[in-house]
Amino acid sequence: GHALLNRGIATARPLAVITSRRHEMGRPTFLAAEWIEGALDLYAYSQWIDQLPPWLRADRLKAAAESLGRLVGRMHARNVSHRDLKSGNLLLVDRGPTVKAYVIDLDGAALRKRVSRPLRLRNLTRLVIGLKSCAHIQNSIRLRFLKAYLLEVGDHSWQWKDVWRQLATLSDARSARKRKKVGR
Repeated sequence: GHALLNRGIATARPLAVITSRRHEMGRPTFLAAEWIEGALDLYAYSQWIDQLPPWLRADRLKAAAESLGRLVGRMHARNVSHRDLKSGNLLLVDRGPTVKAYVIDLDGAALRKRVSRPLRLRNLTRLVIGLKSCAHIQNSIRLRFLKAYLLEVGDHSWQWKDVWRQLATLSDARSARKRKKVGR
């Protein structure tokens, strides 16, 4: 958590860790982290946003998409990978005209020498699959996320159309594998 905060990546501030005296494998470890007032995970935020008038909903979705894009882009630009980027691990705090994004559940996070394009795509694919359940999030909002992400990553040779197609292909393939596994 501190490593992410030092890199300018918003997360709940770790406060205390409780481990066994012998630090044995398999023994429970507990982490106390900062409570982020007003935070909703991505799925709960999308449910909350459904209650708003359409004109306000659009503004909030745009702000949330850009904030999330910058957060995930900053993670990858600062060589942090998160294999479990899903709606439950991304928090949003709505503060009127702004929306602040946070990443939590850092078990899936790793500091790397470099976060390659294939690894970035794998991280993003998990998020794409999770967002399929939020049908009201239109492609224009998804594109807003992607453009904010690419701007923050700083990889100017990576065109949004290419990334869009790659994410669609990867998420479809992963979803098909998941359906096939469940169907056994």
